[in-house]
Amino acid sequence: MLRPASPTDLDAISALLEASSLPTEGVVDHLASFVVFESDGKIRAAGGLEVYGKLALLRSLVVAQASRARGVGGRICDRLEAAARERGVIEVFLLTETAADFFVRRGYATVDRGEAPAAIAKTREFSALCPESATLLRLKLAG
Repeated sequence: MLRPASPTDLDAISALLEASSLPTEGVVDHLASFVVFESDGKIRAAGGLEVYGKLALLRSLVVAQASRARGVGGRICDRLEAAARERGVIEVFLLTETAADFFVRRGYATVDRGEAPAAIAKTREFSALCPESATLLRLKLAG
């Protein structure tokens, strides 16, 4: 079941992120924009958005190892991208070290980190949490 995250999901989301060596910092600040996939009473996947006006950062997309290759990550992305459109976002950015191919198949394009808009470059995820080796990707929703 795909549903909005609730405050009681924070520990499970953090555990998933830690298990995949992804940053947990800032998740609590944006928890209201997170979506989780729950199965058998356990959170198996999650992802969220940080919205900055017409731009958004898709962050913390994580799927438990046992739930991968089942379309769960794609369903979460669909939900987050739809939520971004509803909020008037025209471009979604993300950083990844391991999933660039997944996002390229979804229509995201690789962008040089130096071309990141200021609102995205100022985020903790971009400026401190993700290493310089992380690939920056962009999806144009409109415009």
